[in-house]
Amino acid sequence: MANYIHGHIKQAIMDVGLVNVVQVVTNNASNCKFMGSMNIEEFPHIVWSLCATHCLELMVEDIGKLNWVKKVLGVVRRLVKSVTKKLKVWAMCRIAKDLKLVKFSSTCFATMFLVLEQLVMVHKNLGQMVVSNAWSEWTNLGTQEARDFETYVFSHDFWKNAQVIVIDLQPFYIVLHLVDKEGCTIKLLYEFLNKIGEILLNGRNFFADQLLDVRQQWLHQWEWFHRPIHVVAFILHPLWRKEDGYVTPKLHESWISYIVTIFLTTVDQNAIEDELLQFF
Repeated sequence: MANYIHGHIKQAIMDVGLVNVVQVVTNNASNCKFMGSMNIEEFPHIVWSLCATHCLELMVEDIGKLNWVKKVLGVVRRLVKSVTKKLKVWAMCRIAKDLKLVKFSSTCFATMFLVLEQLVMVHKNLGQMVVSNAWSEWTNLGTQEARDFETYVFSHDFWKNAQVIVIDLQPFYIVLHLVDKEGCTIKLLYEFLNKIGEILLNGRNFFADQLLDVRQQWLHQWEWFHRPIHVVAFILHPLWRKEDGYVTPKLHESWISYIVTIFLTTVDQNAIEDELLQFF
């Protein structure tokens, strides 16, 4: 499959012209990763990068697999399922004031956090629904599912944990929402993802071990996604330009690693360095 994909990508590159192709973007499935390495070997000056949205979705999915997050999301699934799969309960929600729930998607795990956020916003309304006359008249009230629903709706610990997750993981799905919008270029995304790392160093509500768990998942995907071309785009973005022209050694290292793949002669590389100084 990787050879098949590489063949099509290669043909597209040749059709467009080698000098006109800067980057090839794919998801990070194993066959695409292998194709990427083949592409770089044949065309060293063309960067292979992972899809930003796919990386972020996988990052959020990995966070959702952490035991303490998975436990909360499991309850969320049961609560939402209890509402959306029961016509009577769904009708109660529809007529209740300010009680709107978001259905989760089986194909996009990141939506689970959006469902959780909405659920936290309306949990008091859920409590009012459970003590309403319509609820007390519901024929399935005595079932185990209904009792579990009531238990979680009035569980202080569950809502506290849910709110903590919503607050401290919000940067992830804010950025995930941004990458699907027009105008979110790699130069901006580099800064957004770095900011997530900074935020994870100062989590307001997570315990230290929980913060470490989340940061490890962030680092795993960030290392895969991070490419020197993103650094170059970041450095050249006017929004981040500094008056003193200072570029950190780490950023400059990535800058050089990209420049040497594009410009093979020292003369051209030095010329680009001079232009960078003029830019600042």
